[in-house]
Amino acid sequence: MSPDRTGLKRGDMTYKPGKIFLAAALAFPAGLAAAEQAGTASFSTHFHSAYYAKDMAARVDLYTKALDLWTEADGTRNKASAYYNRGVAYQQLERHEEAVADFDKAIKLRPSDAVVYNNRGYSRLWLGKGDGAKADFEKAIRLSSVDPLPYCNLAGYHWAYKRDAFRAMRQLELCFKKGFDQWDDLKDESADGHFLKGLNDTEEFGALVKKYRKDAPAGKRAKAANARSSVPQLPLPVR
Repeated sequence: MSPDRTGLKRGDMTYKPGKIFLAAALAFPAGLAAAEQAGTASFSTHFHSAYYAKDMAARVDLYTKALDLWTEADGTRNKASAYYNRGVAYQQLERHEEAVADFDKAIKLRPSDAVVYNNRGYSRLWLGKGDGAKADFEKAIRLSSVDPLPYCNLAGYHWAYKRDAFRAMRQLELCFKKGFDQWDDLKDESADGHFLKGLNDTEEFGALVKKYRKDAPAGKRAKAANARSSVPQLPLPVR
């Protein structure tokens, strides 16, 4: 798979690094090394280094180290973010069992975050756990109905697991109406196309895509993160 990891997608917790965070990104590798040498490395230093790491295996390792160093003073919310972010990295490595385990932990700490349910459901789709995936997507929609991706993922469930074209197309239209912009994924075997295969080459499907894609700005047609997530990573809160 070749997911786009250059930015965060649309969603309730969308975060775009500002100048302070971009400057910090350049300093974190050296800062972490110095902190480790001085014995002052912390949850925060490892979290930030993981956040900006481009290599997914390195990201997993850094979040693991951050979690090992977590204390009550770092806050439960941040611990949940570390589990969520490591889960997304596991997804991008196609290690879905481990991803689900991390999303379970994040949900236990922050049970009202829609993006975590959506991502857990996506991993469950790949693991063949259709009923659990469906429940997660529906929960994500109940918690935040503005994000298009749970609707598209739910469409994948209805087609891949039930061969229910009517419900799949209905969910796809809801997804498109809410601003879906990752069109190439619909036929990509490493993304949505895996679950929509056989439906995505029908005239009805093509007409629906044409109806909504024609109004999408060209710059919006970027490849999605393979986690099918509106928020590939959650940052530490600014303090």
